[in-house]
Amino acid sequence: MEYNGDMPPEKHSLLGLSNNPSNLHYHGVAVRRLFILAAIIMLIGLPFFASLVAGGVFVAVVGILVIGLYAGLTTSKRKWIIWGDVVVSVLGSFTFELISINLYNTNGFITSYFVFNQILALIFFLSLYFGVRTFRAMVLGQIK
Repeated sequence: MEYNGDMPPEKHSLLGLSNNPSNLHYHGVAVRRLFILAAIIMLIGLPFFASLVAGGVFVAVVGILVIGLYAGLTTSKRKWIIWGDVVVSVLGSFTFELISINLYNTNGFITSYFVFNQILALIFFLSLYFGVRTFRAMVLGQIK
C-alpha cells in the first residue's frame, strides 16, 4: 500500500495487531496470519502424521483448504466473513484440543503428535480470541 499523503499507512505488529487508532478493534490481520500459520504447520505435519489423522488425509486436506480460503477472504467489510473466521477458529480449537486430550488419555505420555495437535489448538484459540474481538467491534459499530 502506497502512502499518498492524506492518511498515514496502517501499521501492524508482527502478529497483525493494528497500531492505527481509527481501526484499533479490527484484528483480521492477526486472524489471517494465525490461519496461514496453522495451515502451513498442518501441511508440513500431514506427511508425518497421515496414518494418525482422524477422518483421513482427504478430510485434513479439505480442512487446510478451508482455513486458507478464510485466511484469504478475511476483511473488515463483511460481517459474515468475520463470523466465518470465528466458526473456523472454534472448530479448529475444539478439534485439535479434543485430539490432544484423547491422545494423552490413551497414551499417558506426551508424543510428537500430541504436541503437534496442542500447538494447532493454541493457534486456533488465539485466532478465536482475535476473531471474536473483531466480530464484537463490528456488531457495536466500532470498525470503520
